[in-house]
Amino acid sequence: MDAMLAAIASLRGRRGDRGIRTDTVVVQDRVQGLTTVVLRRRDALESKARSLESQVQDALGAPDPADQLVMTPYNKLILIRNRFNIMDVHLLLCAAEFIHQLQPLELSDMEVVQPLLEHGMLAAYNAGKLSGASQPRKHIQLIGLPFFSDDKQNVFPLSDLIDRELSDPDKQDRPARLSAFAGRNHGVIRFTKIPSPEKLYAHYVNLLEYCNANDLVAVSRRDLDLSFDRPSPVTTEYISNECLVHVYRRDFSLLITDRFIFIGVRGTDKPFGIGCNSISYTGNLFVGSEDQERIIIEVGPFAVLAAGLEELPPKK
Repeated sequence: MDAMLAAIASLRGRRGDRGIRTDTVVVQDRVQGLTTVVLRRRDALESKARSLESQVQDALGAPDPADQLVMTPYNKLILIRNRFNIMDVHLLLCAAEFIHQLQPLELSDMEVVQPLLEHGMLAAYNAGKLSGASQPRKHIQLIGLPFFSDDKQNVFPLSDLIDRELSDPDKQDRPARLSAFAGRNHGVIRFTKIPSPEKLYAHYVNLLEYCNANDLVAVSRRDLDLSFDRPSPVTTEYISNECLVHVYRRDFSLLITDRFIFIGVRGTDKPFGIGCNSISYTGNLFVGSEDQERIIIEVGPFAVLAAGLEELPPKK
């Protein structure tokens, strides 16, 4: 852990080094009364697409030496730099030995994440294609807070919304929903101090149950391979345990900060045609064109994000 903290501290001293150049637009969500930031890329991401195509399927399994920060596993995770970052500090905690992104997170993962929360990091996890995952190897994204070196751009809309709606002590440490995502499947737990790794993991499991997203399916390890396509469930009585992998049945976005944990079960990865991953649910969105920027301004950032979540069934 000391090596990871030292690497992160070193990167914080070089804030502003981004792999993708963007223009920043401050947008007011008039419905929610929140200030958000829209990052519009200056250059098309063709170079990223070419780079990913040229890599092996499991690109995170052999990171470029220039991206390697802490390669000695800590709780089976290594730390590498995200070369396609749009935030000033954007890193990846990757499984040292292959574990699929659809497999459940474990207590050992929270034992790595929890100390980082104390040092100003946000953790994000894309579970499945609909949440914006781009690599099959398990990886937890780490974002340094504040997001940007420019104070004028340092807004955290989701955190502001949670503080506004869940400040009552009676609403702490228990699952709740947010008005901005009314009718959509999500949950958040706000806490006044950073939980222990065990408690953080319990919050994570509790939220999955709250969102009815905790069910797993058994699939063939061979069928899962390095694909993102969730294989058909298999009958466990006809296949050995060594050949089985349990994966999430549904895709979701996960955010963890020193003040809350949020899960949103995804219905689509591109609401209104705008790609939204877990980091988008901070309330700050990334777009690839002026047309997408216009949609966000017209519709509202949180309306776009709400449309990315699956609808809740009608109450009986």
